[in-house]
Parts: sequence; structure tokens; C-alpha cells
Amino acid sequence: MIEPENQKMNLAKSKKIDPPRIFISHAWEDKALVRQLEKALTDAGAEVWVDHAGIRGGDNLPERINDALEWCNTLLLVWSKTAKTSHWVKLEWTNAISLRKLIIPCLIDGTPAPPIMANTAFIDFSNRVQGARELLRALQLAQTGGKDLDSELAGIIHARLSQAAPPSIPKPPQDEPKATPLKSKPPVSKPICNRGIAIHNQRKC
Repeated sequence: MIEPENQKMNLAKSKKIDPPRIFISHAWEDKALVRQLEKALTDAGAEVWVDHAGIRGGDNLPERINDALEWCNTLLLVWSKTAKTSHWVKLEWTNAISLRKLIIPCLIDGTPAPPIMANTAFIDFSNRVQGARELLRALQLAQTGGKDLDSELAGIIHARLSQAAPPSIPKPPQDEPKATPLKSKPPVSKPICNRGIAIHNQRKC
């Protein structure tokens, strides 16, 4: 379980810069870590958007991702072997670059970050607890600014968020769908893919 150190890291109280609005980009297989990160960041005062539900009936996932990318000022890229091959993760981080969002790669299994991010400050998440503490501390220091910016990442975050404009749209919904009890076991169906989207599963293509 990821828990920050005993000190409360209030990221939302500073009036010096725009509070972090974080989009967590991840592969579905890394969901357990992402849930822990989401809780730690939210408890620290950041606003966080995560696609928990994947594709579900009636939703337009590209539109929801578009809204979330427009809303956020920071993309937290949870990078792993599975994330490297994920169509949706690639779509998210490449568009974040185009939108000039701050990107913080979190390397969780030693998979090298994309070459275009070779000079981007990253966080080593091989030790999950230590990685989370480093991330929270960098975000906290970025809020205070000044002489406390003793890490490269904190300085980058502070510089970028100081220039961030207020959000023009509200935070997109991210609630998970409520499970509906089944009276009988549904028949097994094969994935139906359309342009890389698995209709009945979560971001698998």
C-alpha cells in the first residue's frame, strides 16, 4: 500500500501556482498501482482523473480522453512493458506532448521511456513506496517554490504549472459503472474490434 510519510502534503493550499490536475495514463494491467497512486495524490490535495471503467456501453472513450487531456495540466505516465504496447497509452502521451502538458514518467518495471522523453525527468517506481514519496514531495515543493526547489523534478513542475491557465472545462466524469446482477451466466463472446478498440473489454486492442 502506498502511503506518504506522516507529514500532510497539502498540494491544493498554495496560491502561488495552479494546483496539479493530474491525468494518470496507464495500461489496464497496472491498475492496482494506479489506484494506490490516485488515492495518495488525492489525499495530498491534487485533482486526479483516471479511466477506471475503460470502454462501456454508451460512452465515447476518445471524447472522454480528449476532455480529460484538455482539463489536466499534468500527465502522469505509468510506464511499463504493457504500457509500451498499449494503443491508448500511446494515444494519451503523444497528444499530451502536442498539447504541451507537463509529463512525468513513472518507470515501474525497468522498461525504458520513449526516446522522445530521454531528457525528461522521471521517477523510478521499482520501489513503489519510495517512488510515490518522491512524486508527492516533488509536487509539494513545486507548490511552495523558491529556495525549497532542491530537486530537478520539483523545479520543472513549478515552472510549468506557474504558466498553466485555469481549466476551461470541468473535470470529466470517471465513475466506475455499477455492476448489474446477472440471473444467468452470459454466453462467451469474442472481442469485436473496430479501429483498435475492443468493444466488450477494456482498452485491450
